[in-house]
Amino acid sequence: MTWQRTALSVAVSMLCTLPQQQAVASSSYFINYQNKPMFELQILNAGETLQDPPDIFMDEEFESLSTAKRNITEQEINSLLQAGSLWAEILGPGTINTTPVKVQVVGLGEDCENASAISFPNLNAAGDFEKVLGPTGQFTMNEPAQFPANVVIGKGLNFSYPSNWYTLPDGGGFDFVATVAHEFGHLLGISFFEKCDFSFNSFLYDNRGVQYTPKKY
Repeated sequence: MTWQRTALSVAVSMLCTLPQQQAVASSSYFINYQNKPMFELQILNAGETLQDPPDIFMDEEFESLSTAKRNITEQEINSLLQAGSLWAEILGPGTINTTPVKVQVVGLGEDCENASAISFPNLNAAGDFEKVLGPTGQFTMNEPAQFPANVVIGKGLNFSYPSNWYTLPDGGGFDFVATVAHEFGHLLGISFFEKCDFSFNSFLYDNRGVQYTPKKY
């Protein structure tokens, strides 16, 4: 398992031919499983903005979280790499992707508690959503995600940072590595979407055994 850092001096080109706004990532960190690329973490600096998602996901909530209010700290970056490496270790033996899944990371202020993550489906030639999220399709079918996954990290909670993923952090704060490992699960598709009918939704049942039915938009 390796990761490396490289500076980016120009904006990343727009993906495919879809009309998208690409943010400039000040630095990228690559997480590999053996020699297989797994994740590319694009760390955005204060003032930089996440790439626009599909239109159905563009709302006031996304816009309020899309611009970095602060720089991500070295402690946070190290913890993100630890969490991503855990998922790479789990997924790596069974994936067939040849390029890494792109994950954009922004830092917010103390008015934002906790952390959150989301990823988006690819669009087919007709402009309709595919049944799987971009990262899932990239790992299982080697179809590159058209939109990067997003991780948002607030400062509203008292986080503590373990030196290793298998040890508890010093202090009484929330375990940051465990928190972002949880968020990686969401961007990989372990999530809940009302706006789209994804394959994962067919596994969702309420406490009465009723299967989830997506809303019609």
